[in-house]
Amino acid sequence: MHGLNLEELSGEQDVNKMMANPKETKLSYIDKNMGRLQELAGTITTSVASLEPTEIIQREIEKAARANLIAMQRVKVNRDLIGSPARSLIVGGRGTITASSVTEGSAITKVNPSWTPYTLTPSKYGVGVRITHEALEGFHFDLINSWLEEAGYAMAKKLDGTILTEIRTTSGVGSVDASTSGVLAYDDIISARANVNGNNYNADTLIIHTDQEADLLKDTKFVNAAAYGAREPILNGEIGMIGGLKVLVTTQMFQNSFELYQEL
Repeated sequence: MHGLNLEELSGEQDVNKMMANPKETKLSYIDKNMGRLQELAGTITTSVASLEPTEIIQREIEKAARANLIAMQRVKVNRDLIGSPARSLIVGGRGTITASSVTEGSAITKVNPSWTPYTLTPSKYGVGVRITHEALEGFHFDLINSWLEEAGYAMAKKLDGTILTEIRTTSGVGSVDASTSGVLAYDDIISARANVNGNNYNADTLIIHTDQEADLLKDTKFVNAAAYGAREPILNGEIGMIGGLKVLVTTQMFQNSFELYQEL
């Protein structure tokens, strides 16, 4: 959910009532007072006229949010419920099966695979900004685009924080105590990586708080992202690699701790 509301000093009024020329359309009024509506839509085409102002605003907020998402880059985004009247999704957690040797001429022993159903219920997140008519007239800079960018950043913080909290509170494969409290050391990262991989995962991402960034930058085993060249794309928040792990930094991560993940 996203929103930007116009409000007169005397109270909220219908946009059409604020038009000086009754022949003006709602879209032209927004265009005049919000400035460069076509730019918000991305390209200047005839299709802009068919877009509702709220759709254009939503697109811009989502675009700004994508540029600031850290944790969401390493998880799988499911879109099965988009455009569906359903409010929840049932997915199956696959069990394990074991292979065995087969004697020549013998039949393979069949097993019944197990699935555990999990019901996923999405939550709504939104951000709304109320901008007065006075503010639109009084400021000599692009007030609308400025708040669209800020709204996108707020959405990214909320989504990333929710993802990290969910992962943190869900049972993982264990934890590793730091050799020195409050210090992120190479040996601790490798021990945690071995712990994850020993449970049949393949850790490829290390997410840390900005408080631990200095520890890594001083480590001689750390490879700065600036040294990648054109070999691979750099993710949002990625500062480099250590121990074969991509390192992402975000203030949404818990202080004095780090998390290892396998990209889903």
